Amino acid sequence: MLDLSKEHLKKGGYSIEETKQSLRVSDLSPVLKDIPYFYEVLNQNKTFNLHERAAHVFSEASRVYKYKEVCNDDSLPEEDKI
Repeated sequence: MLDLSKEHLKKGGYSIEETKQSLRVSDLSPVLKDIPYFYEVLNQNKTFNLHERAAHVFSEASRVYKYKEVCNDDSLPEEDKI
């Protein structure tokens, strides 16, 4: 997923207008309706940093999976798992 986000999302963010164009919508309200306080989100943010957010989420998920592998590795002594 990290590779896909690097390939398909630009660094530096997307403006509100770029986001609307990419989603082929004239209003972001229906897209963001499930986000609490989305009007405040739109008013306070002039760009959506999708690449940076995706990279953070996917790298954190990867870190959790690596931790799980260590915890499940029976070849390691218990004191090395923590």
